[in-house]
Amino acid sequence: MIKRILLTSAGAIVAMLATGFSANASGFFGVLTEQTDPVIISAPVTTLVVGETAQATASGGNGTGTYSFATTTAPQCTISAAGFITAVAAGNCSVTTTRAASGLFLDRTSASLTLTVTAPVVPQPEGSPSGNAPALIAVGPPPYQIEFNLSSGTSSSFTWSGSERVLVRVESQLGARENEFQAAKDKAGVGFIDGLVPGYINKITVSDGDGKWAQTREIAVPPVKITGVSATSATAATNYTYILKWRPQSYLEYYKINVTGPDGQTLSYYTKTSDWTLNNKEAGRFIFEILAQGEGDSLSEPVRFAATVTNPINISSKLPTNPASDRLTTVSSNQLKSIATRLTPQTEVTVTVYYDSKIKGAKKLAQTRVARAAATLKVTKSTLIVKTQVRKQISVKSLSQIAITTKAPARKLTLTNA
Repeated sequence: MIKRILLTSAGAIVAMLATGFSANASGFFGVLTEQTDPVIISAPVTTLVVGETAQATASGGNGTGTYSFATTTAPQCTISAAGFITAVAAGNCSVTTTRAASGLFLDRTSASLTLTVTAPVVPQPEGSPSGNAPALIAVGPPPYQIEFNLSSGTSSSFTWSGSERVLVRVESQLGARENEFQAAKDKAGVGFIDGLVPGYINKITVSDGDGKWAQTREIAVPPVKITGVSATSATAATNYTYILKWRPQSYLEYYKINVTGPDGQTLSYYTKTSDWTLNNKEAGRFIFEILAQGEGDSLSEPVRFAATVTNPINISSKLPTNPASDRLTTVSSNQLKSIATRLTPQTEVTVTVYYDSKIKGAKKLAQTRVARAAATLKVTKSTLIVKTQVRKQISVKSLSQIAITTKAPARKLTLTNA
């Protein structure tokens, strides 16, 4: 099961470093909960004629999240970010509103509001056969047509018919600009719009040169994919906290961070700052997926990487040996393999063997025995740094032991491709 967790700021994260990350993370960052109050969308009318408009309103839900609007019947109607409904073609128009996540609340979407869109009607011309009140006849689709071809980047093309020229106005929070396009032939043409602003909702309005008609489309352009992911060293105060950082690329409202921990559980976080804290005391491999979220809940392409944390593990052990033989006992050989498996790469291992200086050939046997022990460690884990030493006995007991001591590298975090 995937949980979603909200991070408010880097400062709040750093203040909560006293405990582990993986299994206990939800208890320290706060698991988002469902909004208990229903979200409601309403409109002052139930029926619209093609070309008419109505203002939808939103209410209800929990928290302080903003409302956004959407339609599932784009051929019949459109709805702006502010809830402005425009009837496009006859049929049923279904719209919804969503209250965004805030605090510890998840987002919540309302039930659909359905309006009926009818075709416009005009009186029958004078001289009609009927002597009664003028009959009404349906008017067909407007003589113009516009088709948007949206790209996945910062550009869009469109085709139109029914006008010799069209005006295009592009608006976002950063301002507005206009361009004019001329038909190639037969009052039809193709226009290309570039420079759409990443992270923002770009409102594109195409109208004829005489201002008789217009059609609007809102495009939520995703933020640019983040780059430059790096990590600080473990802090001196705790020796286990790392801060991941990356470079902001364009406007965004949140960063969404999906983290799969060593236990296989995936947690989702949101933060407005371009950093995130990993404060797990345990070693392990974490898979990260970071996306930038812009207006209209648009998401950038994800960047994925692995963060592998190693902790210092030091072992001190005495293994049984036969001082009269240059070979390792089966027990010692198995214990050496077990020790090597547990150690982190680049750990320095010192193997010490003792000999009785009063016995001829004992030193040579000890040298061969210690070399065999070192080889066993290296074969089991080649990244270990193994040192050996042969010393004179310090006690009778020392002759029957192989002494192992280790010096592990400091805690380390390595970033690699996932």
